[in-house]
Amino acid sequence: MSEWTAPSGLRGEGRQITVSLSMLGEGDYNCPMSNAMRARRLYPMKRTQRELFDDFTNGFIMEELDRRDTGSAHSPRMAESRQSRAHEGVEAWTRHAAATYLEAFPAVADEVPLIPAEAPWSLEWTLRRPDRRGARMYRLTLWGRCLQSIDGSYREFRWPSNSLGNRRRRRHSAAERAMAAFVTAWSQPGPTPRRVRVVEFGFLDGRPDPTPLFDGTPEEARVLFNAEALDVLSTAVDGGEYSPGRACRSCRFTAVCPAVPKIGGLLGVQARDRPLRTWSPTSARSYRECPARSYLRASMLPVDEAVERNASAERGRAVHDYLAACHKTVPHNACGLVVPDVWLGNYALADDQHVLGSELLRFHAEVCPMLYVESSEDVRVEPSLVYLDEEASSRVLVQPDLLYRDGDSWVWREVKTSARRRRFQDLLWDYPQLALGLELLGRGALDGSPARSRVELEVLRPGGADLITLDPFSPGTRQAARDVVRRLVAPWREDDLFIATPGAHCSACEVARWCPSRQQCDAISGDAR
Repeated sequence: MSEWTAPSGLRGEGRQITVSLSMLGEGDYNCPMSNAMRARRLYPMKRTQRELFDDFTNGFIMEELDRRDTGSAHSPRMAESRQSRAHEGVEAWTRHAAATYLEAFPAVADEVPLIPAEAPWSLEWTLRRPDRRGARMYRLTLWGRCLQSIDGSYREFRWPSNSLGNRRRRRHSAAERAMAAFVTAWSQPGPTPRRVRVVEFGFLDGRPDPTPLFDGTPEEARVLFNAEALDVLSTAVDGGEYSPGRACRSCRFTAVCPAVPKIGGLLGVQARDRPLRTWSPTSARSYRECPARSYLRASMLPVDEAVERNASAERGRAVHDYLAACHKTVPHNACGLVVPDVWLGNYALADDQHVLGSELLRFHAEVCPMLYVESSEDVRVEPSLVYLDEEASSRVLVQPDLLYRDGDSWVWREVKTSARRRRFQDLLWDYPQLALGLELLGRGALDGSPARSRVELEVLRPGGADLITLDPFSPGTRQAARDVVRRLVAPWREDDLFIATPGAHCSACEVARWCPSRQQCDAISGDAR
């Protein structure tokens, strides 16, 4: 294996390696090099300002449960460095989650009377001399509820998630499950238990999964760990590659990451002395509607599936995912007029939405960008693009529906579906990802020739497909794009409180359940009636 090398601009010696469960997870939310640097307890030399609100949302739930367990106002897991202030929506979520946990796990209902462990379980060992990684100490940690019988013969790790009922939730990997069982079984101090159990619990649902993730002896946990987790653990610690994308959203190493391009002035605001944040066109639309909505969505609070998954939104996602799958197919052929009867994948649409979706897919064939694509190198389907604007102290995340080459120029394509023909008052304001795409192409952020470079909006509607083309090198268009981005970013960049703006739009807000301001608005409306 090649020698592990961290980027410049970091502090810390890396003599102690600490691995948390999530580092063994699968999916694009993990970056191997970010995990490796976090495991070594490295930090950027340049310290950033803190946000007014603490961003470790579910930490408040654990602290509340700790206080109830101990009868103390202080939680033993609350680090001195943690902020204690939470947004009012996070406070509402915390109250709900703590209540559902206590209802699901009443003390009198336990098969064996259980008491909280003195501290969250962890497992550590010290080496006589530094190993090939330069480390002297290793530590494995858990985050969840750690309970045991009074005599220590039984241990149970309750592994929380926001919701067990969400079909899109991240599933724990085999390595994560094995590490959870192993650390629960062998954590010190205390006697080695005879039985170990790992159960998953959903804060929103208020119920544990009836099937334990592990139920066995410590020796069985050791065998499972060696088989499923040991190699994954070693790989996680070694890092190996940068994976810019979703993992960058809260990464503390963005400023020193060689895989994240730096584009000063991209967002058009000056905020070097402000906390480092993440901006995207999606979050911009939420903030424009209501700052609290934007904040609660960014905090990953559970959403109202009935709102999030309404009929038109689901049809749009189904069409989008079908096209993405077609465009990823090798060799790259243009989409045809024949749409299979079964194209929905995991989506369940009403008959009218299914028929409309099939019609829209046939219209797409007229403007399919694969007509221009000659090789796999000429197309990128839903690429995750990440940039750092140091002047705005902001990470910028965007995921175009498609990037493809026309000759040696990059084209940015967005696809929207509609049940009727739409008239756009301000195209860039309605779809800020178009404005950001114009800025990035205009700045040469995607390389390639500017000759045919453009941003395209494909609107699929009953009766046909509209293809709107925008030139990133037209002075008027480019200025309009800059103005839109600046107007969206400036108020968000200066906001610390993210106060709700209740109104008619609350009925279409997927996180309104956690918003006290919405509830007050409903109460006033009820009194008025």
